[in-house]
Amino acid sequence: MFIYIASPYSHETAEIRQERFEAVTREVSRYLKAGVTVYSPITHCHELANRYCLPTDFEFWQVHNENMLAAADALYVLTLTGWRHSKGVAAEMHFARSREIPIMLIHPEELECHPLSV
Repeated sequence: MFIYIASPYSHETAEIRQERFEAVTREVSRYLKAGVTVYSPITHCHELANRYCLPTDFEFWQVHNENMLAAADALYVLTLTGWRHSKGVAAEMHFARSREIPIMLIHPEELECHPLSV
């Protein structure tokens, strides 16, 4: 199974972007430890954006993200603060629905309480 994990990222404050990166990367590591193939555009592209001065907005990454999501078996949405207002998360969910890719919400407050299930 190949899971695409969406989460909010864009924010005018670099510290908020870093916190979001840390949160989703912790979740990605849980899946990797369980042997699940997982992709998070934030985990995989945050450092690229920082190191090579790439844009951090959804528009720049949209085609790349859609290509990755198109190959996924499921879209998991990490419901960090701001996820309901995230342009990127909304677009990823719309894209998944249009291709009948199952969507599951992951609530951060439940991560420590429940074992990983795929």
